[in-house]
Amino acid sequence: MRSLVYIIVFFCFATAPLADGFVVTLRQQQARILRTRQYALQKNEDEILLRVKLGVREGHTVAAAKQRLAQYSQSFPFSAVLPVQPLMYVPTEDDDGVEVTFLRKKTDIKSGMEGGIRFSIEETEDHSLEVTAVRNSEGQTIPKLVAERLIITSFVKGIKGEEENKYGTPPTDVVGIQSIFHKWMDSGN
Repeated sequence: MRSLVYIIVFFCFATAPLADGFVVTLRQQQARILRTRQYALQKNEDEILLRVKLGVREGHTVAAAKQRLAQYSQSFPFSAVLPVQPLMYVPTEDDDGVEVTFLRKKTDIKSGMEGGIRFSIEETEDHSLEVTAVRNSEGQTIPKLVAERLIITSFVKGIKGEEENKYGTPPTDVVGIQSIFHKWMDSGN
């Protein structure tokens, strides 16, 4: 039984991404592995990378603010953030967000797409707006953590109004940031 526990623990640590950690609780005849990140054991599950809650300023409607926010996200210079990484970004089907897709050379075995990030804008119950960026890991053979981090942290800087000339003019006249959460907040970005 003890060797089975060691095999399970080794397998979990060997197959998990380097950024994830595990808490292993060993009990007699039972081993439980608790995951500390959402996708540590289920790689097909999309992970939320960014969530920004924005309040609509007085004198503006939620619809107008949502449209301005969508225009900003769709015109954000993602390719300038990652000049070496080939990527494509297009508006989403509902035209309220943007789909950033990482590209690679197409082969007989692999497609030309290697995951990406989907930015969406939704109205909340309290008539605020929420920008959510979700990882799309479809087609990824190697995790794109560095590229995702650069895109998310640059988008946060842009929407906050930092480095305005670099990322375009954010819609700060229409919306104000109420809260920001992203995966790399504890790293100083």
